[in-house]
Amino acid sequence: MLHPATKSLPLDQPIDQEALKSALKSQLNELKTLKTSPPQPLLAEQLKAKQAQIESLRQQLETSHNQLTTTQAQLDQSLAARHQSLTTFASEHEKRQQAQQELDQTINEASAELVKGDQANSVLRTQLFQANQQINSLQRELNLARIHKHSPSPSLPSFPNRLDSALNYTQYALYA
Repeated sequence: MLHPATKSLPLDQPIDQEALKSALKSQLNELKTLKTSPPQPLLAEQLKAKQAQIESLRQQLETSHNQLTTTQAQLDQSLAARHQSLTTFASEHEKRQQAQQELDQTINEASAELVKGDQANSVLRTQLFQANQQINSLQRELNLARIHKHSPSPSLPSFPNRLDSALNYTQYALYA
C-alpha cells in the first residue's frame, strides 16, 4: 500500500529523479519517527497484559507440574505394589505347585500300598478259606471215625451221610 503523499507515476512519461528522491526521503523520515516514538501508554498496557498472561500461564504450568508429579508418584507406588503382589503370587503359586506334587506323590504311594494290602488280604482270605475247608474236612473224618468206633451195628450207614451234609451246612453258615 502506498503512502497517501505518494502519487503514482505514469509509465509512459519520464521519471523525475529528484522528485522521487524527495518523496522517498520524506517517507523514510516518517518511518523513523514512528519507530523511535511509539505511543507509550499503549505499549505499557500491552506489556502489562502480556505479563499477566505470562504469569497466568506460569501458574497453570506449575499447577500442571505439581499434578503430574503427584500422579507420577501414585503410579510409581501402584507399580511397586503390583510388582510386590506379582512376586508374592509367584512365590505362593510355586509353593502350591510343590505341595500339589507332594500330595500327588503321597496319594500314589498310598494307593499302591492299599492295592498291595488288598492283594495280600485277598491272598490271606483265600488261604483262610482253604484252611477252614481242610479243618472242616478233617473234623468230618474225625467225627466219622469216632462214630464208627462207637457204633456197634453196621445197620446205620446213612448216619454218616446226614452228618456230612450237616457239616456242609455248618460250613456255609460260617462263611456267610
